[in-house]
Amino acid sequence: MQRHVIIVIDPDATLASRLEEEIQFMDDTQVCVSGVDEWRDRCAGRRIEALFVGPGVADSDMRALMDDVASFDPNLPIVLVGDRPLAA
Repeated sequence: MQRHVIIVIDPDATLASRLEEEIQFMDDTQVCVSGVDEWRDRCAGRRIEALFVGPGVADSDMRALMDDVASFDPNLPIVLVGDRPLAA
Protein backbone atom coordinates (compact mmCIF):
# COMPACT_ATOMS: atom_id res chain seq x y z
CA MET A 1 0.00 0.00 0.00
CA GLN A 2 1.40 3.37 -1.01
CA ARG A 3 1.47 5.94 1.81
CA HIS A 4 0.37 9.50 1.17
CA VAL A 5 2.46 12.46 2.27
CA ILE A 6 2.05 16.23 2.54
CA ILE A 7 5.24 18.22 2.01
CA VAL A 8 5.89 21.44 4.00
CA ILE A 9 8.56 23.79 2.62
CA ASP A 10 9.89 26.76 4.59
CA PRO A 11 13.42 27.70 5.61
CA ASP A 12 12.16 28.74 9.07
CA ALA A 13 12.29 25.47 11.02
CA THR A 14 9.95 26.78 13.73
CA LEU A 15 7.25 27.77 11.25
CA ALA A 16 7.66 24.53 9.29
CA SER A 17 7.32 22.52 12.49
CA ARG A 18 4.16 24.44 13.49
CA LEU A 19 2.61 23.80 10.08
CA GLU A 20 3.54 20.12 10.34
CA GLU A 21 1.85 19.85 13.74
CA GLU A 22 -1.31 21.63 12.54
CA ILE A 23 -1.64 19.41 9.47
CA GLN A 24 -1.07 16.27 11.53
CA PHE A 25 -3.75 17.45 13.96
CA MET A 26 -6.27 17.87 11.11
CA ASP A 27 -5.47 14.65 9.26
CA ASP A 28 -3.78 11.30 9.71
CA THR A 29 -1.66 11.78 6.59
CA GLN A 30 2.08 11.72 7.06
CA VAL A 31 3.71 15.16 6.89
CA CYS A 32 7.27 15.78 5.74
CA VAL A 33 9.26 19.01 6.16
CA SER A 34 11.65 19.80 3.35
CA GLY A 35 13.77 22.44 1.72
CA VAL A 36 13.10 23.83 -1.74
CA ASP A 37 15.66 21.61 -3.46
CA GLU A 38 15.06 18.22 -1.84
CA TRP A 39 11.27 17.91 -1.62
CA ARG A 40 11.13 15.18 -4.30
CA ASP A 41 13.74 13.07 -2.49
CA ARG A 42 11.98 13.53 0.86
CA CYS A 43 8.73 12.00 -0.38
CA ALA A 44 10.61 8.68 -0.85
CA GLY A 45 8.21 7.12 -3.33
CA ARG A 46 5.07 8.11 -1.44
CA ARG A 47 2.15 9.80 -3.18
CA ILE A 48 2.21 13.54 -2.42
CA GLU A 49 -1.26 14.84 -1.52
CA ALA A 50 -0.35 18.53 -1.27
CA LEU A 51 2.55 20.93 -1.02
CA PHE A 52 2.45 23.66 1.64
CA VAL A 53 4.87 26.53 0.94
CA GLY A 54 5.67 28.87 3.81
CA PRO A 55 6.24 32.61 3.57
CA GLY A 56 9.98 32.22 4.14
CA VAL A 57 10.63 30.80 0.67
CA ALA A 58 12.48 33.45 -1.32
CA ASP A 59 10.88 34.82 -4.48
CA SER A 60 13.90 33.62 -6.44
CA ASP A 61 13.24 30.04 -5.24
CA MET A 62 9.47 30.24 -5.70
CA ARG A 63 9.51 30.30 -9.53
CA ALA A 64 11.92 27.36 -9.71
CA LEU A 65 9.80 25.45 -7.18
CA MET A 66 6.58 26.08 -9.13
CA ASP A 67 8.24 24.96 -12.38
CA ASP A 68 9.57 21.83 -10.65
CA VAL A 69 6.15 21.00 -9.18
CA ALA A 70 4.46 21.53 -12.57
CA SER A 71 6.84 19.08 -14.23
CA PHE A 72 6.37 16.57 -11.39
CA ASP A 73 2.56 16.74 -11.23
CA PRO A 74 0.66 19.65 -12.80
CA ASN A 75 -2.41 18.77 -10.68
CA LEU A 76 -0.64 18.75 -7.30
CA PRO A 77 -2.43 21.10 -4.88
CA ILE A 78 -0.15 23.90 -3.65
CA VAL A 79 -1.04 25.89 -0.53
CA LEU A 80 0.79 29.20 -0.07
CA VAL A 81 0.90 30.03 3.64
CA GLY A 82 1.00 33.63 4.86
CA ASP A 83 0.57 37.01 3.24
CA ARG A 84 2.63 37.08 0.10
CA PRO A 85 1.89 38.77 -3.21
CA LEU A 86 2.51 36.58 -6.22
CA ALA A 87 4.63 37.97 -9.01
CA ALA A 88 3.29 37.50 -12.52
